Amino acid sequence: MVENFKNLVAVGEDRRSLTLNLNSLENRQQASK
Repeated sequence: MVENFKNLVAVGEDRRSLTLNLNSLENRQQASK
């Protein structure tokens, strides 16, 4: 159970960092226009 929870947390962190990276990329593209 604990391992599953750790995996879920790890996946959540990955998703959050991915969305943060995507957002920063979009912001950079808009700023360069």
